[in-house]
Amino acid sequence: MTVRGEVLEEARALTEGERNDTYGDPYHEYTRLASMAAAATGLPLTAPDILKIMLLMKINRMASSPGHRDNYVDAAAYSAILWEVVDRGKTDNPTAL
Repeated sequence: MTVRGEVLEEARALTEGERNDTYGDPYHEYTRLASMAAAATGLPLTAPDILKIMLLMKINRMASSPGHRDNYVDAAAYSAILWEVVDRGKTDNPTAL
């Protein structure tokens, strides 16, 4: 397996395994977090907005610690979760995205 395959496999294992078992469905988790962040900031934040912020956080961490593999694994996982949330949101509420 290539290094990129290993990173993607690690991200898959995290998002479909322990973290999913611990925190639940990412769609609901990030939708809830977006509601909380919107209430706290007064901004109209959505689940995709929160996931994009999480990706930016990982990119920021890559800039300060480019050799830390976990940031790349997490960025791959957040990207996959972001797509899942966007795709499911089109079905649940097509005008929200």
